[in-house]
Amino acid sequence: MNTPYSIIPILSGTLLAYFITWILSRQKWISRNVHRQIWNTLLLITFLFTIVLGLLLALKANYNLKFAFLDEALPVHVDFGIAMSIIGLLHIFWHLNYFKRLFGKETEPKSTETSEEKQVDIRKTPLLFPFILGFVTLTGQLVLFRDYLAIFGGNALYVGILLSLWLILTGVGTQLARDKAFSVTKIIRMLLMLTVLPSISILIIRITHGWLFETGTETGPLSFAFFALFTLAPLCLTGGLVFPVLSQHRPGETTGLIYSWESAGSLLAGMLFSFVWVFLISPIQTVALTGIISLALLLFLRRRMKEIPLYTTSAITILLVFLAIFPPEKSTRASLFPGQQIQSIIQSISGELVITKAESQSNVFENSRLLYSQGSPSAAEEPVHYALSQLAHVNQIAVVSGALTGVLTECLKYHPNRIDYFEVNGKLLELEQQSHAIPNDSLIHIHRTDFQRWIAQHPAQYDGVLLNIPPPETPSASRFYSKEFFRSIRKKLSDSGVVAIPLLSTANYLDPTTVRLYQSVVATIQPYFKHWLILPGNRDILLVSNGKLHANILTRVNDLGIMTNYIAYFVDESELVTRSHEYAEMMTNGAPMVWANHPIAVSYFTGFWLKKHGLSYILFGTILFVIFIFLISFTRGISRSMFAAGFTASTMEIIPLILIQSAFGYSYYLIGVIFTLFMAGLTLGARWKIAEGPKSNDRIYRQHIWFMVLLILQWAIAGWLSPGRTVIYIASELLLIALTGWLTGRMFQLISRQYQPKTEAPAMVYKADLYGSAGGAMLVSVFLVPLLGINLTLIVLLMMHLLLTFVSKHRTSSVST
Repeated sequence: MNTPYSIIPILSGTLLAYFITWILSRQKWISRNVHRQIWNTLLLITFLFTIVLGLLLALKANYNLKFAFLDEALPVHVDFGIAMSIIGLLHIFWHLNYFKRLFGKETEPKSTETSEEKQVDIRKTPLLFPFILGFVTLTGQLVLFRDYLAIFGGNALYVGILLSLWLILTGVGTQLARDKAFSVTKIIRMLLMLTVLPSISILIIRITHGWLFETGTETGPLSFAFFALFTLAPLCLTGGLVFPVLSQHRPGETTGLIYSWESAGSLLAGMLFSFVWVFLISPIQTVALTGIISLALLLFLRRRMKEIPLYTTSAITILLVFLAIFPPEKSTRASLFPGQQIQSIIQSISGELVITKAESQSNVFENSRLLYSQGSPSAAEEPVHYALSQLAHVNQIAVVSGALTGVLTECLKYHPNRIDYFEVNGKLLELEQQSHAIPNDSLIHIHRTDFQRWIAQHPAQYDGVLLNIPPPETPSASRFYSKEFFRSIRKKLSDSGVVAIPLLSTANYLDPTTVRLYQSVVATIQPYFKHWLILPGNRDILLVSNGKLHANILTRVNDLGIMTNYIAYFVDESELVTRSHEYAEMMTNGAPMVWANHPIAVSYFTGFWLKKHGLSYILFGTILFVIFIFLISFTRGISRSMFAAGFTASTMEIIPLILIQSAFGYSYYLIGVIFTLFMAGLTLGARWKIAEGPKSNDRIYRQHIWFMVLLILQWAIAGWLSPGRTVIYIASELLLIALTGWLTGRMFQLISRQYQPKTEAPAMVYKADLYGSAGGAMLVSVFLVPLLGINLTLIVLLMMHLLLTFVSKHRTSSVST
């Protein structure tokens, strides 16, 4: 929102800074006194600024002082006052005991004997407890992530920020449990809290978004990260706190046992969400149903654990049942669409579809991005007429998505013999058919499948291919801009066939980052097409063909006798020709090509998007690298091997998904299968029996060797990337994913057994796993793979494991001697 005072940024920044110095003091990097001195100094600074500016402003108001700087002093005075208030509250929190003594009764100090006799009840807890933990937290993660992306829109950076924050906050939760013991009663209370926290979190996210952010504007990455940090924190910190505590309540058993049951709960949650719930029920119903199932399991356990409170559990169950029956989906979404009435909300494989109505105008949004607005013909006319007006005769046309804009109606004006329409999103296709966006014409053939997969399996000869595709915002989306895609599409075009590729919305200016992106795409198409042309529009459109291309679109459309509502009245042909020539002059040679295994376009798009929010791609990458080093510093000894395993596990989930979709097209179910296989392997690895023996200490370095073998196999299998080897390639990749999960679970079990002191093993090893996964989630998908490519990324991971192999071997040798 456009507010005069920066309450949220100051609050977020102050709390984040306090959290960092608190962690540093906990890790003994700075002393507790230094931590307090820092904040006492900041309190003094903010106090002095506040009172001095306040006094000057009062004098100005009373005596009409004419100092120019006082004209802009009020917002500064208030902002320093906000910071002082926050730091003052933290200062009060430090001295709560003083105020208790000041306003309360004097009490005798407890004797040492009494405190020593007081012990926490350490009894065995059921293995269903970690199962419930994994079941609730993983479902909450999946639902909340979809909701964040549905509200803010999504690109690779947002996904990376969310996943990294989730894993880091959960790791911080495990750190908080270090050297602490909780009674069975407290554990049950935390599990009860976890069952309802996802429902509370999703409501808070939706309601507070409308208060904090201006509707219809893009949220920058820093604001998004702060918002996600504070809204995810309750669920993540609680979930992270519970895991090591549960390990303490299974004395004499390995931490791997708890890890395997937690992974099994996550496995079930992932399967139910990916294959069932996402298609049948809403997000609020999903988290409510998850809580109900978990509470039912707790009530089942009450027969042998009387600490489970009957009335509290029943009350929470009733609340969640009410939410499941009457989910407030429309009312909590209303702030996202002011002035519009929400007609329906549809959950689809690619996100959330919202249909709204404002007076007589209907709008369709996908993940808060406007897909179609009634009465906006430019989205339909520009790609169709820019491309098809280049041809004297049109026989066959392929249209990829976008029917809601009216693109198929425009295509019919060229009297083709056949139109193939492709839409992989079944829910969106149903909406297009119900709204009559797909004309009832026998010439139109509908294909509910991925276009790239279809053309690899069927003969076709198109005169025009119109791609309504997203920009290269993720490695998976960049497949439509890759050399492999253009090579396959060239085989399906007639000699003078034209392909229309939408680029970015650039208005009247191309910044250097956008120019590099365009240069890279043009360099990629040049081996397969002799001619190309970039035309400005609602989104800039790249035309490629082996026939001549022309920029005088209005003249050509009129010569063909085609009636238009937008191009005929709102397109300036002379400006179109001039701008297309300017674009051509900017496209110099030497730009890197986009490959399936090196999606360089993602780095350019991310840079373009960051620049819109005042950030540099290099600066942002540097910040993330510093955070990555910071995370490594919080692990020590053999737990760094677990950090490497978590980092590799994230990578080995991301890379196969990129490669498979680049070769064979998008498949929602493939994502679910990859996650399911990884979690199944993780569960088995954590439960796999490890025999005790004199050489058990050298097993960690052997695990690093096996990780290196997997990385080498991934590099070799990537060379098989070909649509002609579909079955063997996908089967090989899925086997590698399962083996990666198995090795990660086994590494967790090995390190947990050897970590010293034993009491810290659950917290420290689990934290290292989470921090490594967080680093992989952000760095690999957003930076390493786009900048270095998949092959070099695998080499970086190979070197990391090679280094840790030598370190582990040296440590083992030292222990033996």
